[in-house]
Amino acid sequence: DNPETRWVRESFTKDKLLKSGNFQSYTANVTGGTDVATYNLSSRMQSANGVVDKNNSRLYTFSGGLRATLAEKLTIEYSGGYTNSLYGGMFNNNAIASPLGSTEDSTIQRTPNPDSTLRISLLPDHRETVNRFTTGLTTRYTPYDFLATRFTAGIDYRKNEQRIFNPIESAGWTSTPGGG
Repeated sequence: DNPETRWVRESFTKDKLLKSGNFQSYTANVTGGTDVATYNLSSRMQSANGVVDKNNSRLYTFSGGLRATLAEKLTIEYSGGYTNSLYGGMFNNNAIASPLGSTEDSTIQRTPNPDSTLRISLLPDHRETVNRFTTGLTTRYTPYDFLATRFTAGIDYRKNEQRIFNPIESAGWTSTPGGG
């Protein structure tokens, strides 16, 4: 992934802020079974590094399912899955207007050390981790052609954790005075 630089005026910004990124994704699936029971398993791994430092993500997912005919009129299905993901960035919602503005402004020429200004603006570190587990069980019973019943129960558990680190020296670039 190459950064879009047509709107960036200063070579300093291109050299210090932007970089080439990459994306990769791998998936594996297995299915099988008989007339009585079938199953499926799948997994996925994905990672991405953006064109701006700390703008990255990774994702791991695992899921599976089983369907079995216990009797001529009774079937049962089970499914479950787990997802773990991490999203990262250096600014709130990856809004990079402040550092770009500071290095793209004509006053950058008068700044004694533009590298230091940019370094301080890139200090904040925002991370969000998500763990999610889902599972479900469904039974179907059809005693007659005109009557069918279905019972489904499931759980969807999700835990988010967001960490925002704004060092004290970046206080001028963040909304958290004194760091936090």
